[in-house]
Amino acid sequence: MASYLTAVACFMTFLTWDIVENTNNDVLVAFFQGGCSKDTVCQHVCVDIDNGYFCKCHPGYSINKDGISCTGSPLKNAINTVDTQLSSENGQSQAMGLIKEENFSQNSAHKKEASSHSLVNLNENSIMGPASLVMYPSCDGDVCKNYARCSIENSEVKCHCPLGFTGQLCDKVGSAKYPRFMGLNSFLTLPRVTNGYKEFVLSVRFKPSSDSGLLLFASEHFTGKGDFFSVALINGFVEFRFDCGTGAAIIQSPNKVTVGQWNQVKVRRAENQGWLWMNGRGPVSGISQGAFKRITLRTYLYVGGYQSMSSIQTRVNTRGGFRGCVQSLVLNQKQYDFRQAGRTRRQSSEPWSPMADSQSMQNNEAELGDAVDGRNLGDCTDGVCDKAVCHNGGTCRVVSPDQFLCLCPIGFYGPDCFQSKKIEVPEFKGHSVLQYEGLGRDSLSYTEIEVVMKPVSAEGLILYNGYTNNRQGDYIAILMRQGFVEFQFDLGTGPAAIRSSEPVSLNTWHRVKVSRTGLQGVLEVDDQSLVQGLSKGAYTQLTLLQPLFIGGHPDFDITSKHLNQSTSFQGCIQKLIVNGRPLRLLRDASRGYNVEPCPHLCNMEPCQNSGRCLPSREDYSCLCPLGVTGKDCQQNLVISTAKFSGSSFLKYDNDDVKKRVSGRQFDLQMKIRGYSLNGILFWTSEHLPLQENAGDFLTLGFNNGKLLFQYNLGSGRGVISYNRTLLSDGKWHTIKVHREGTYGTLAVDDTYTETGTSPRRFSDLNVNGPVYIGGLPHVSYNTRGMYSTGFDGCIQDVFLKKDYPLQLTKSVTEGQGITQCQGN
Repeated sequence: MASYLTAVACFMTFLTWDIVENTNNDVLVAFFQGGCSKDTVCQHVCVDIDNGYFCKCHPGYSINKDGISCTGSPLKNAINTVDTQLSSENGQSQAMGLIKEENFSQNSAHKKEASSHSLVNLNENSIMGPASLVMYPSCDGDVCKNYARCSIENSEVKCHCPLGFTGQLCDKVGSAKYPRFMGLNSFLTLPRVTNGYKEFVLSVRFKPSSDSGLLLFASEHFTGKGDFFSVALINGFVEFRFDCGTGAAIIQSPNKVTVGQWNQVKVRRAENQGWLWMNGRGPVSGISQGAFKRITLRTYLYVGGYQSMSSIQTRVNTRGGFRGCVQSLVLNQKQYDFRQAGRTRRQSSEPWSPMADSQSMQNNEAELGDAVDGRNLGDCTDGVCDKAVCHNGGTCRVVSPDQFLCLCPIGFYGPDCFQSKKIEVPEFKGHSVLQYEGLGRDSLSYTEIEVVMKPVSAEGLILYNGYTNNRQGDYIAILMRQGFVEFQFDLGTGPAAIRSSEPVSLNTWHRVKVSRTGLQGVLEVDDQSLVQGLSKGAYTQLTLLQPLFIGGHPDFDITSKHLNQSTSFQGCIQKLIVNGRPLRLLRDASRGYNVEPCPHLCNMEPCQNSGRCLPSREDYSCLCPLGVTGKDCQQNLVISTAKFSGSSFLKYDNDDVKKRVSGRQFDLQMKIRGYSLNGILFWTSEHLPLQENAGDFLTLGFNNGKLLFQYNLGSGRGVISYNRTLLSDGKWHTIKVHREGTYGTLAVDDTYTETGTSPRRFSDLNVNGPVYIGGLPHVSYNTRGMYSTGFDGCIQDVFLKKDYPLQLTKSVTEGQGITQCQGN
């Protein structure tokens, strides 16, 4: 037997040396006869095996060469295992060792090698019987990332993540808008309360997963001594404590919180008096002790716990931190954002997939939340979208700790994006947005925007266009605030905020017009008195490089910090004109989501035969295509002489027409019967809309009673004016224009002729665009203000180049709003 044990001891020595070489950790060094109950010589732990025992050490210690004593200090990491199996075969001692290393993925390559752990299992059939050796690594090395503190809890590695990082190793970037608190060593800090010296009002919405724990705390000293206040859960009750320096007030809620559900707590302190409300019940009141009535708070405002709970547990009546979620915290009308303060890199446009290719929503830096510091925070929104089903290309967005919203692309709506309908007048539901091309540098000195809207809520952003996404720089906005309409703009040195003189009624259509010239802004609302204001600073130009948004904004985190609005518009919008350009709200939008049909007659599609419905507050009119007429475009129409209404036009885009317009020579003859002092008779241009100081054009029309023949051949404008007789008298008049190179003539009724010329550098008209008679779409915008309307009257007998009679209603490419001229 002695020789057998000697052989075993020799084998164990060999096995132990092999493990030491591979792991550099404590190992099995010696095997002893006897048993742990009476014969043990182990300093720490004795492990019985068949016919003997061996020693091992507490976590953090290493077995010495004597196999009995231990040296070291407590360790802080979790364990890995190495299994080694011994078996006996044919009466001889044979070793069959299987060493297995399992490295935690969270360790670095060096740490993986240094932190291996060994477990030796002896086969139960062997003479030594079953046994186990467990080895523990330390926190030495780069185990936890991003300066996270490492500790051991329940024999497992615990990385205490600083604010802004999550994950088992704190290696993932994340800043939770709705933080989840884990209890002990889990907290968030907000800026010091500077306006609560005499009184404060605080409300918090939270969902606890435990009935006890510290929810809020601030004190005079970081040791927790001196003045303080706290809100804590104590066995299901909410307890509000505050001390002005001479003894604490203790106020407990009349009812318990509901664990696993959302609860709302409000507390108020005025001098030495306090009140508490819980889930609508209360108030319960109390008074602090002593004569002092002011409270001094110099520490951060802690949410969910404290950095040293042991130092304050007697004051707050709990030793643990809060477990659960916090949705909102408002103190003295300041709503805190739990995300990290400072500049945070935005990596993507994740919630804005209907606009996912918009670079304006990606990779921008923005000043976000209020949180100063924190530790071990989770995200209460994890998994909220896991079960969401959004059809037709819709995507899920988290809107609260336990609620999601489907973002439905244009053309679809409803809770799951399943509904679809043609929309002429959109309704915005408070989570809807339409995106358009921004104003860019087209509004440097002057901006004008008109919108017709019907609000159903007193709050909400109607329009926004910014310069950057870092919450700084130029921007322009129209919004509802407390029932008033507000116009804001910032030229880079501080905003102007111009508010309507009266609130507007809800569920009623209103016309809002805003304009700015330099740093002066004007706001007009319906028939209210005009309101003016100035932006701050000396800058006078406005640059808006980001998209323009209607109905809200896809991400209020990147709107201007001066906007002070994070709610989207709720209601209908039927008209939007930007710098003279009317926008067709759905057709001209580049992207958008969750737009629904407003309960308006135009959304009932009343206009027949491809007519276009034009909303006019509660009413509508139809813009009929050529050949039909009537209120709903329901009547067929044969036109011999065309009647134009000011919003009508005829468009010709064929080569026979265009080749008779371009070149060195041009001739036009027509008969008109007019009823207005303004309006276009003829238009062609190289670009539409007309570009300032660029591009050839030729036009004939009325402006304030004058008949103007204008053209630009590339070197400047030529203008020939006729004002001898009244041509808006309802009578027929013949007009002839002629251009030969830069020289032009304008004749009326073969009686009066006016002449003129353009600058003589170029003599050919280079246009390849269509020809318009009687008007064109978006007159003011497309002509850059040369005209404000189309012609109101009748036109007939149109000739080009004297030899080409233009058959107005037969050779036309497109027509709109044309009727039969009466009394012809």
